[in-house]
Amino acid sequence: MKFIPHVSALVVAGLSLWSPSSARAQDATRSVLRQLYGDLAFEVRTKGQGTVNVGAADARTTIVLTLMALDLRRWSDSVTRVLEARAPRRGQSATWNAVVNGPGVVAGSMALTRSITPGDTTIVLLITDTTFQGVRTPLSMYEARALAAAMKRAANASLPTRVPPMKAAPKATPPPKKPPESVNQ
Repeated sequence: MKFIPHVSALVVAGLSLWSPSSARAQDATRSVLRQLYGDLAFEVRTKGQGTVNVGAADARTTIVLTLMALDLRRWSDSVTRVLEARAPRRGQSATWNAVVNGPGVVAGSMALTRSITPGDTTIVLLITDTTFQGVRTPLSMYEARALAAAMKRAANASLPTRVPPMKAAPKATPPPKKPPESVNQ
């Protein structure tokens, strides 16, 4: 007999989660990326208005920064170019960096560095916030490529969904009409 009240309570709770009012509340921000790269867990959230909140955490530290979606997309393109860069000649070293900085108070930066030294190649991802706390992890080539692709998808999903209305150009006033020429007779 006690089973029925518990079931009805669960049904009411379940329906409240799927109600239109809760759907509107959840639509304010949505998660466009949740993945693990190296030792870092990532979550990227957006409101779909051109900015993203990037959260990254390791075992000890959590960092949250705000980036413009266009900057994040450019960063992912730069990371792709860094990862595709040709290795230097045998015996030489090279280092490539791709950095994105966020604007405003909750800014921060995300940097991927690829270093090639004779006999060793390393890829390191560093994320810092405005208080200079940071999280860092080494990545494999596969993880770095997957991260670049995922960040590009997240950035594209965060771009504004509507094009802002353009202001109409003011209508030009036509030149004044000339009076008809009179014919003198």
